Amino acid sequence: MASGRSTGTRPTSTSRGRGSSFGQTRSRFLQARNGEPAVYDAPPAPLETAPELAYDRYGASLFSPTAALASPKKIVDAVAGAARAEGVELRTDAPVTDLTPTDEGVELAVDGETERTDIVINAAGAWADAVAGLAGESLPVTPDRRRLSVLDASISPEAPLAVDVDTGAYVLPRADGRLYAGGKFRPEPDRVSPDDPAAFTTEFDSAYGNRLRTNGGRLTDLVADATVVESWTGLYAMTDSRVPIIDRRRNIAHVTGFSGHGIMQAPGAAMVVARLLDPDQTVARPLAALSRDRPVTTPDIQF
Repeated sequence: MASGRSTGTRPTSTSRGRGSSFGQTRSRFLQARNGEPAVYDAPPAPLETAPELAYDRYGASLFSPTAALASPKKIVDAVAGAARAEGVELRTDAPVTDLTPTDEGVELAVDGETERTDIVINAAGAWADAVAGLAGESLPVTPDRRRLSVLDASISPEAPLAVDVDTGAYVLPRADGRLYAGGKFRPEPDRVSPDDPAAFTTEFDSAYGNRLRTNGGRLTDLVADATVVESWTGLYAMTDSRVPIIDRRRNIAHVTGFSGHGIMQAPGAAMVVARLLDPDQTVARPLAALSRDRPVTTPDIQF
């Protein structure tokens, strides 16, 4: 990927449930249909790379031996580097304050100046609806705050991402072996404006810490007995169906609402966007499922 630049890839992942889960069986089918092997075990089969996981607390597990974790920062750095190598100019800290679609393209107000372009791609995540609003549009995307923590516990760097599908708790190793842990643990969204300082904070929430130890502790005692040494929040751009929006209106393409899966679905999303922007391509019927106007019951999209 990205001209051989490193993306920090390493193996993952396993999910587990306390009963024999229909959801895991369905996930196994979807992975196999898309050419990815998945091993379903009931009861779970212990992994040599992760003896610390509490296998005896679960009724079944789903393991993907060829899946992998990659560093989001390294992916962004790799893609940015590849773009610069092709002569692309990347501008940051350049606020766009107005968008005006025209028959020829889009006029943008950037840093107090007017610029013109053929196409605008709105991939602004939690800010996507605000960006659409500059052009008089709206998107059914809601920011939902999530938290990730680093614990004073160690696990093999080769251990997989492990997810409790009943509670949403997950653990995964940092590259240096420290343990990442996270999860939401509440059904209602934690709606915070992306412009609110509380949306992105490193202040630790002790009530969340208690929920993390209770729910994450079911995956491994490492979480139950650990102390949080780092913690921060960020925003997911959520849709009601948890399926992203990839939709073009006039000369603005909106690419958002990945509901926490953006970095994983980005390569497939980029291919869909390329089809949207290519005048020689016929837009395929499945793209209707990614429209902002699709039914909430839209099924999962597998890029």
